[in-house]
Amino acid sequence: MRKIIIIAIYLILFSSCKKVPSIDEVLTDLKISQSEVLADGQSTVSISVVLSDKSSTDRRSVIFTTSSGIFTSSGSNKYTSKAEFENGILLAKATLRSSTEPGTIKVSVKPEFDSPLNEYILTASIIAKPSVPVSIKLEPSSFGIASNFLNEVQITGILKNSDGKFVSKGNNVLFENLLLSGISANGHFRNLQPTTSDSSKVGGYYSANLYPIGTKIKIKCTVLDSNGQRTIISDSLLLTINQ
Repeated sequence: MRKIIIIAIYLILFSSCKKVPSIDEVLTDLKISQSEVLADGQSTVSISVVLSDKSSTDRRSVIFTTSSGIFTSSGSNKYTSKAEFENGILLAKATLRSSTEPGTIKVSVKPEFDSPLNEYILTASIIAKPSVPVSIKLEPSSFGIASNFLNEVQITGILKNSDGKFVSKGNNVLFENLLLSGISANGHFRNLQPTTSDSSKVGGYYSANLYPIGTKIKIKCTVLDSNGQRTIISDSLLLTINQ
């Protein structure tokens, strides 16, 4: 009788044990549209993952996560996507927009539901290459300025790459103020931001020294290389003393 009870217990335990599905039975084929992207804050990468076609309708959402950049649909580093059938394949999709930070982007995807038995996650890497400047454009808040530091003009410079998009963060520039003779105008820059950030912008506020009305002051901005040396990339504008 005891043997019969033990056998019965084993049969019950055996029948209650369920096979833990492998990751291939949950998520497969994580695809990235391109392995490299410019760190310009604007370029995008398409990402997709295949779910098992046996997934129930309430188990078809996955969470995409990125170490850099944002998903366009969520505006953050996480995005929950519900898979839909396309040509008989159950696909979940996301679009990642790069940041302006060069380096390796780590992308992962996992089911929205938590499994107590196993962790299902797929990962991939994308190289964010530096977006280097080929041009800079200066814009003043006004072309007229008062003498003797009586007011300020805001100067903004926007750097662009060869595709007309933003450059990576960390590009440095040099601001100068010159008279038409080429000597320093000895004005003053305030709150100067000489390094690009997410907006690909540099700039600050400028006030002029004591000069006669009609004096021209040249504001020049030159992009520097990684060694802090001047490049040939620059722009300038003229301010006129008007009071």
